[in-house]
Amino acid sequence: MDTEWIPRNRGGAESGQEPSADPQTGSPPATATRPYLSVVIPVFNEEHTLPELIERCLTTCRGTGKPFEIILVDDGSSDASAQILSAVAEQSEGCIVGVLLNRNYGQHAAVMAGLAESRGDVVVTLDA
Repeated sequence: MDTEWIPRNRGGAESGQEPSADPQTGSPPATATRPYLSVVIPVFNEEHTLPELIERCLTTCRGTGKPFEIILVDDGSSDASAQILSAVAEQSEGCIVGVLLNRNYGQHAAVMAGLAESRGDVVVTLDA
């Protein structure tokens, strides 16, 4: 399965401060602060509902007072969902991660791709 990950903008209050990745392995250092909560959401042709979904998730996650990440996985949408995810992920200071699948693999594969990217101690899956 080919995927494209939107680069994380490391740092920021919501994602916790993280040192740079190891230049040889690309892995975060063992002392890196991880988010407490990861929320994984598969997305397929949800351009009209994404802004409200993202805002509600941000509000809820911020309310926990814990570091978090929201991982939105676009499962080959034919609408503007991928473009919306890309824009939001690039502006989110690391708390929103976009994963773009190159075609529609199905909800299970999208969730698995999000789980593979998650770093939280607690991982929650939602359906968009």
